[in-house]
Amino acid sequence: TAPFAVSVAGSHTITYWSTDAAGNEETHHSGHVNIDTGKPTAQATKNVSVKKDTKATLLYKIGDRLPSCGKAMVTITIKLKAKIVKTIRITGVPTNKARSYSFKVTLKKGSYTWTVKATDIAGNVGKASAAKKLIVN
Repeated sequence: TAPFAVSVAGSHTITYWSTDAAGNEETHHSGHVNIDTGKPTAQATKNVSVKKDTKATLLYKIGDRLPSCGKAMVTITIKLKAKIVKTIRITGVPTNKARSYSFKVTLKKGSYTWTVKATDIAGNVGKASAAKKLIVN
């Protein structure tokens, strides 16, 4: 009969039906409202050493507690000292599973750092992970 608010994080079941003027109720219906306010967590899991012009594989994990949409956009940032030299964006990454990203290394020889950060489908932005090393020989 009137709008109502659902604002607490979690999965909520909403039951609804109509009643006519004679008091007859239709079959009850239900649906779910999921409210995700939790920020995803990101973890870069391993240092990497690779030769230039070969493939590097970066291992990471994105965590997202329930209620979770189950997927996130991931941003991997590679830096040389404080300067960003490569940014990789991956959409639709399943959460709560170990993941990897491989790419051909065209960076100059040197010692780089890399971090991973996630934004879940609900728009919650997590913090960047602790940095891991990427050594290009």
